[in-house]
Amino acid sequence: MKQIVIIFIFVNLLFSMTVDELLDKVDFMEKTKTTKSIGREIVYKEDGETRESKMISFSFNGNEKALTEYLEPARIKGMRILSLNKGDDIWLYSQRTKRVRKIASHQRKQSATDSDFSYEDMSLDDRRTDYIYSLKNDTIFNNVNCYSVEFLPKDKSRIYSKITFYFSKDDLSTQGGVFFDENNEHWKTLTLTDFRQIINYNVAFSATMENHIRGTKTVITTDSIEIDIPLDENIFSERSLKN
Repeated sequence: MKQIVIIFIFVNLLFSMTVDELLDKVDFMEKTKTTKSIGREIVYKEDGETRESKMISFSFNGNEKALTEYLEPARIKGMRILSLNKGDDIWLYSQRTKRVRKIASHQRKQSATDSDFSYEDMSLDDRRTDYIYSLKNDTIFNNVNCYSVEFLPKDKSRIYSKITFYFSKDDLSTQGGVFFDENNEHWKTLTLTDFRQIINYNVAFSATMENHIRGTKTVITTDSIEIDIPLDENIFSERSLKN
């Protein structure tokens, strides 16, 4: 049934779309019921040093709820990050201190592992609620012909003053985005690559976030992923972080 709907979507793409119609189609193509994945994160520092970690992640109803646990290295093994309400509420559990703390709004620029993916980046799934958005000129991004959508924050406390996301005109896959700081300087670039078909989803197995101000980048690669599998929803709770 989903294949029939997908064909209908691409027929409709021959005609002009509003920005909401475009984002509705992107959400339909990308929103999973559940996921379970194992991946690796490599942080490339400005001095040439690299730091690598391994994690297992779970999600529910797209990214409405998400949980990540670090498996390696030993210094952060057992650390968990819980994201609820599409990233509006984030908790961090430290295995070393055995404590759970909620990430405050002024800490959203930070990250748990000093990577270039911040806590704020975990809430971008709710972009239509938190941002004013508009369709811009088609462009080439990541060597792909893309639709571009610009997002401006409703709440000025958001760490990005502007974000532009790029969606492939061929299959609507999210190719990445560019992020600007409070001074409207180009801060970060997100690039998604290594797309693979999993069930009916086009999944990027590699995500690179470049920080143009610090001169660093972080690459997250997926080793394995399962989609639309049974998951105990109770794992997405503050109480479960210590278990």
